[in-house]
This record gives sequence, structure tokens and C-alpha cells, in this order.
Amino acid sequence: MALEVFSAEYRTLKEIVSKGQFDEPLKAAMGQMGNIFGTDGFDPDCEAPLEQMRGLLFVQEHDRILSSAGIDPKATTAPPLESVMRAAALKFLRHLYLVHRRGSQKVWVADTPKSYRHYPSGELDSVKSSMLNLRARLGEKDEQFGPQRRAALGEAVTTGLAWCQRTNMALAEAAANPASKAMEKVRRWFSSSVTTEEDLEQMIGELQAGFKKVTATLNSNQMVFTDMPSLRGATSGEDFKLLNAYAFVFGGRWEKLPIVYIENLFFGQHRSPLPDRTLWALTVVHEVTHIDCSTKDHRYDESGLKCGPMFDPDDAVENADSWAYFCADCADALTPSQINAAMIGF
Repeated sequence: MALEVFSAEYRTLKEIVSKGQFDEPLKAAMGQMGNIFGTDGFDPDCEAPLEQMRGLLFVQEHDRILSSAGIDPKATTAPPLESVMRAAALKFLRHLYLVHRRGSQKVWVADTPKSYRHYPSGELDSVKSSMLNLRARLGEKDEQFGPQRRAALGEAVTTGLAWCQRTNMALAEAAANPASKAMEKVRRWFSSSVTTEEDLEQMIGELQAGFKKVTATLNSNQMVFTDMPSLRGATSGEDFKLLNAYAFVFGGRWEKLPIVYIENLFFGQHRSPLPDRTLWALTVVHEVTHIDCSTKDHRYDESGLKCGPMFDPDDAVENADSWAYFCADCADALTPSQINAAMIGF
């Protein structure tokens, strides 16, 4: 099963929407959303017409999307591909939510129906030869996350941002005062018995530069959460591993927008001793360090993050879980027992 990245869907639907060829009953709403797919992400000024669209689709969703895409809902023959793609754009936007907005911070969730195995353009393309199947796919409403989980994702970004702001202050304190509690936290997560003062100074510099980037991303105009529908139903191999992760990203800004793919373990059953809200924020920080700082997954908390013979400080300073736990520690978001569990593994 191929990985189908969100940014490819974004580009496809941006081109469709830019042509503006939509009919009633969604013509007026779409007329206000011609620039929803911006150069640097979704336009937050389109929040109201998105809600208007959802209201108009409350009943007879499949038929109203078909009509707005220029397809006769009573037709029995396959519609043109361009019309199908217009329907895909409408279906995508119907499931797009601005879940948090404060100042420059905008958090979006693309919450496609659970039954889909592709993003809307691929899903509808796969059934385009059958009006019966096309109507059925357009009528699917049961979303992958739902309102409570969408709200939790917005909260996780807000919490992660607050942690990062505290971390930036702690790193400044550690750099200025080697005897400070902030320096104790740097040592806790990134040093061993062989780490020198020069090593610590270099580590602090790397962490300061990195957390400035992470803070900027979490406070940016665009933060997008989704999952990868093409992974749903995987039973083996790398797809199955990704499906049953907390989350993943394509690091180093491989995708222009900061996009985090939320998978089964994020909201599922896990072994972590952390409460859900703490774990969610920690996961968001973890993933954004991949995006902005090209951190790696040398080691996870369940295996223990204490530096020593089995986990070198050089690996810790580029390890995403070490960065995330350090960030939570700087924000005083962890209890002593939670810190100990992450140190030794669980």
C-alpha cells in the first residue's frame, strides 16, 4: 500500500477549487472560499463559509455535493472526472476544521470519514465509474477523530507551545548559570558521566536553536493534523507499524506545511504512565522536532532515556523523545515518578 501524503491532496484540490466552477446549493459558500488553499496553508478567514457549508450539507449530503459539483444526483452514467474531482474538493472541505485560533496560532484538522482508504480525491476516483458507489462515499459522515479528539489536538498544540516557551527560558538560565535547576534538567536528559562542560555548552546551543524553531511552528499560522487513510486496514509491514504509532511526520520540512499524521496509538491504549493530555502534548512536541530540527528516533521512553553505556549523549541530543521529555520537564509537567519511568523505561 503506497503512502499518500497530505500535501499531494492539498495541491490537487487547490487546483480544482481555484477554477471556481461550483453550482447550487454550495455556490455562494464556495465563492467565499476561492483562496482557501493558500500558498502557505489554509485561509483562516474561510472558517465561517466552512461552517455554512456544513450546515447546508446537514441533510442529503451526497446529493447536494453532487449537484454543487455539476453532477445530476439522479444520473446513472459515470460523470466526467473533472466533476468527480469537484465533488472530492467539496467533500474534503466539509471535513476540514479550524479547531484553534489565537493570535497567529491556527490549528487545522482534516478529519476524513473512517471508511475511506484514501483522501477524498483518491477515494472518489476509485469509484467514479459507479454513481451508486459515488453517492455512497459522499454520504459517509462518521469521521476518524470526531469533535472531542479534534479539540484535544488543538489543546495539545497550545500546551506544547507553553512548554516550549518555558523551555526557551530554562535554556537561557542553564547557559547563564551552570549551577541552576535548569542545568540539572539538561544534565538529566542529555549527559552521562563522561559528558564535559564543553559538551554541555554545545548541547545547550543546539537545543536553544532547535526550540526556537519548534516554538515558532507551534505558534505559526498553520499547524495541520490528519491521519493517512491509505494506512487504514493495514495488517502487516511498515504500513501496519505506522498505523499503530502515536503519530509521524515527514521530517526536515519535506512537506511545506507542518503536517502531523495522527495514528491509532495517539488516542488508543498504550503503556505510557503519562496522563492522556500530557502524552498528547509531548507527542506533538516530539513530532515537531522531527520537522524543524531533523531529530531521530534513536530510542523511545519505554526503553529508557537515561544516558549511559546503552544510550550515548550524542544520540540523546538528536533524539526526539529526549527533546520532548526535556521540554515537559522544563515546564514542570512531569512528576518525579513519571520522570523516573521515562529514565529507566516501562
